[in-house]
Formats: sequence, C-alpha cells, structure tokens
Amino acid sequence: MRLKRVECDIRTARDVLLENGRSCVQFRHRYGSVIEARWSSARARWRGDFCIPREDFLDDVQQKACVAYTKVADLHIENGEPLSGMSRLGGFIQSLHLEDLYLAHACSAGIEEAWHVFHRHYGRFLERSSRILTRSGYEADEVLASFYSDLYLPRSRRSLKNALASYGARSALQTWLRSVLFFRVGDYYELASREPEPIGEMKVNDASSLDLLGTSTMIRERSEPSVEMERRLWLADLAGALPPCIKKLTGTERWLLEQHYWRNRSVEDIGRELGVHRATISRRLRRIHTKVLEGLRDLSNRDLGFESFGDGGETLIRSLARKVDLESIVGGEPQ
Repeated sequence: MRLKRVECDIRTARDVLLENGRSCVQFRHRYGSVIEARWSSARARWRGDFCIPREDFLDDVQQKACVAYTKVADLHIENGEPLSGMSRLGGFIQSLHLEDLYLAHACSAGIEEAWHVFHRHYGRFLERSSRILTRSGYEADEVLASFYSDLYLPRSRRSLKNALASYGARSALQTWLRSVLFFRVGDYYELASREPEPIGEMKVNDASSLDLLGTSTMIRERSEPSVEMERRLWLADLAGALPPCIKKLTGTERWLLEQHYWRNRSVEDIGRELGVHRATISRRLRRIHTKVLEGLRDLSNRDLGFESFGDGGETLIRSLARKVDLESIVGGEPQ
C-alpha cells in the first residue's frame, strides 16, 4: 500500500514538472495550506514580508520540491533501493527549509531589505569561513568578493538567475552557503596558478625581454599545484562532507565527538564523568572514527586517500574540527 502511494506521489511530482494542469491543481490542493503556513512563519522569522507575493513563493516551492523529490526517486531506482523507503511527498515538503528558501527567494529577486537581513545573519559567518579556508586575508577577500558576485548577479548572459536562485532548501541555508563557498575556494586555487613569481626566478631568452615585461611583478601560471594547496583543497572538501557524516551518528556518539574534539577534553576526563575506564572511551572513539571516515570516503570530492593519517583518523578529525562549527551542524548542543 505504501509503495503505491509513494509511486503516486512520484507521478504527481513528474507531472507537475511537465506542467500538467490537473496535477498542478492537485498539488496545490494537497500541499498549498502547508506551504502557506511556512510562508507566514518565514515572514515572522525574518520580520518582514519583503513584498514576496504568496503565489510566487508557492510556485517556487512547487517547482523545487518536485525537482528534488524526483531526483530522490531517480537515485533510489539507480541504486536499486525500494521506493517504499522514500518519504511521502507531503513529508518531504515538510522537511524542506522553506523559511530559509523565503529569504533566498527574496534576495534572488533583488529586494534590498532582504539583502540587509541576509548580511545581518550570514555576513560574519561567511567572512570567518573564507578566512579559515584560505591562506591569507587578501585571498579570503578575493574569494568572498567573487562569491558575493555569484549571489548577487546573473551567472551568465544566457541565464539571468543568480546562484541563490538555485538554492533548493534541502539543507539549511547556512549549510548550503558553506558548501558553495568551499567550491568557490577550490575554483580559486585551481585557477590560481595565481601566485606571482619574482622576475629574477623566471627564465627569459635575453635581457631585452625584460623591457617588454615592464617593471611590475608578473603573474605566471604554474602547471602543477603545490602539495600544500592540494592538502588545503582536500581538507576543504572533507570539511564540506563532514556535516552529513556527523548527522548520521547517534546523540551519544556526537556528544563524545564534541567533548573530545571540539572541547578538547581527554579520554580520562570523559571516562571519569561517565564512570568508565579511559580504554572504553578510546574504543568508542575508534568506532566513531570508522563511521566518520567511511562517510567521508563516500562523500569527498577528492580521492587522495587517508594514508597520511596513520592514527585511525584521530589527527584528521581533529584537523576538521577546527574548520567546522559543530553547533551549526546539529542545530544546537549534542545530546
């Protein structure tokens, strides 16, 4: 019975994307009141309506919810997983971060008040994140300027939409922003070959060539990225993949991670609080390491391996803990 209902939801979502009038009416009849309630709560959360008409918001949610739901269905089919394991379309819509989508929708529409709210809530977070991921304040400023351009401006002449228009509300807006920023940093360093090489270290055929180069520093592309650059990009990818790995852990496992890595408590100290031997805490942490590392292997965009960390993931997870805000991942203190 459940399988038939999920299949019916998938057909409805596909038909909505095909602009089938009957399916669109059916979608609004079933889920319109739920979306409207979230529209109202979003206005209260951000303390402004940003002049976003209710119908525009409903259209945006309808499109993005159906796109995301059909993608989930396609992944189930591709991986040979039973469709009955999917949530119903109504539950899927409820799980979306529609209040965040409301703000992103308003910013994408160029509403100035919405941008003020966006900067108030996310400006310092983005600035701090860019400085963590880059090697210097100058590079952080360059990356952030490029990132904001993507958020503000159309992405190309063929598409008048900016990057925020692609936010689908599957994750919190802050999580999505962090992920996009990681990719922006990766693009920056992969294109950049930006490091200037002093003229004295460059090979030229004759002295007269220097007159053509001028006296300013030249930028010369390097064919191979440095080991340090590759390591930074790799850690950035892993930090981006860490949140979903942590969310799959139990509350107790997240608590242990927080105490040991984010609060830097020793296994002896944690053991005393729980009334168990330090060896028990160490064994539990090793099991957590295994879960997290397996998740990172699956989600990381870079296949550079974990061979440089020969301590079962201890050093790697401690490095990532300095790059990720745990509270933003789990929505508050771990239980």
